[in-house]
Amino acid sequence: PAPFSAPSKIGEAKSHDGLAPQRRGILLHRLLQELSKFPAGLRNGEATRFLARAAGDLPDETRAKLAAESLAVLDHPEFAILFGPQSRGEVELFGRLFSSTGEDNRVRRIDRLVVTSEFILIADYKTDVQFSARPEDAPEAYLVQLARYRALLGEWMPKRAMRAFLVWTAGPAIQEVPERLLEDVWRRVTSL
Repeated sequence: PAPFSAPSKIGEAKSHDGLAPQRRGILLHRLLQELSKFPAGLRNGEATRFLARAAGDLPDETRAKLAAESLAVLDHPEFAILFGPQSRGEVELFGRLFSSTGEDNRVRRIDRLVVTSEFILIADYKTDVQFSARPEDAPEAYLVQLARYRALLGEWMPKRAMRAFLVWTAGPAIQEVPERLLEDVWRRVTSL
């Protein structure tokens, strides 16, 4: 069966305990990147050690919530392929894109990427405290980001099926973004 047969919403959004959104996002991204390198049984201890170094100024309760949120994503069976042996984290993409605002040749960094001989999966972590019930309701900037990744990868591997996902750490929840939605967003971005 194809991975991620349907989007899901699990649980409710968690409180951020006053932690600034940017710092929260950086810490969760780093946790997901680093902890995915360890076997499941070691991740909790590694999360504790990482947060003691990177966020020692935060209350123990806040660090525990960050660790629990990242571990819930990593340990969720629906996300397993994103952290399996065929996946890579923080993958840099180079390429030139053109949009209504002109040429854009910045480096792009994909949170998780899975490339097989049959398909490509693109996943973008979203660390917002609350998340959209449907991908159509996600902020436009999130959809534009996925559409850019898709456009760049499509140039390099045009014959491979591609699926794009928003991974909301606050659920955790995963939502597949329909291809037609990404195509519509990309048309808006690239129309002159």
